Amino acid sequence: MGLLSESEETFDRKHRLRILGYDFNKILDRVSSLFNLEKDYITKRGRDKGRMEARDLLCYWCVREIGITMADLAKMLDMTISAVSYAVQRGEKTTKEGCYNLEI
Repeated sequence: MGLLSESEETFDRKHRLRILGYDFNKILDRVSSLFNLEKDYITKRGRDKGRMEARDLLCYWCVREIGITMADLAKMLDMTISAVSYAVQRGEKTTKEGCYNLEI
């Protein structure tokens, strides 16, 4: 029963965020403003600490919050699927440690 309830909550949240207009670009805008970084800088390749942290958060929110597939996100960011997977894991940690919230 608890698993079904949790699944319904996740679906409801994703649906609500999509109704509010959250998509890749809106999330990218949010991450850009949180980290005070240019959007192009976040999405380009590189391992700079600030860029990686921002990209990790972007990947986490896109995959877990609005349901973009890792394969689609990998294409958008010119990354491998496994790199996106690791970024999602790091992004979850970043979200918790930094107390970041997707919604404004």
